[in-house]
Amino acid sequence: MRRIIFAIIVAVLPGIAFAQTPRPRPPLTGNVDADFKNAIGGGNAASSGASISPLDKPFQDLANFIGDDIDAAITLSTSMPSLQDGNGQKCLMALKTFGDVIKAHPAPLTFKIATDLEAFRLKQAAINKLCSSQECETVFSDFTQVVTALSPVPLPVPNIHDLCAKVPQVNLGTPVATSPAPTPTPATPANP
Repeated sequence: MRRIIFAIIVAVLPGIAFAQTPRPRPPLTGNVDADFKNAIGGGNAASSGASISPLDKPFQDLANFIGDDIDAAITLSTSMPSLQDGNGQKCLMALKTFGDVIKAHPAPLTFKIATDLEAFRLKQAAINKLCSSQECETVFSDFTQVVTALSPVPLPVPNIHDLCAKVPQVNLGTPVATSPAPTPTPATPANP
């Protein structure tokens, strides 16, 4: 299953990345941090004329590729009373979680260390959830069998267990309730 997911990602990302047209970069300002962010496309979106940076775009496209049709597919999996696919439904729900994590934080590196680290952990946890899902294992095994049976030439379809073994396990703890920081109230001047 992981090989199939990995193969899809590897097949889709280069095409998305190469399909992008280069855009002119803003001139250097002397501010090293701002210039570096502008060089990789993570600068001010308003000044560059784009709403999403080139670094974010391939990952956002992947999330859209995964998520655009997933709700309809989840509904379809159980829409016919005489033919319901619980395995497909549960696997698609896990795949939707993965797409939601990518949509929430598409870029692999934003130079905000805490946010990048947490996004990386959540992406790994979403992949772990896909890999540990018996339903997804069944769905991707069925898919592999269909591809192998219909192919006129033998295809080396990767084994899902081998791919999943390469993804590190991420343990997510129980969250605690956090309270927002108090908002300071402006001091009112005393009347003399």
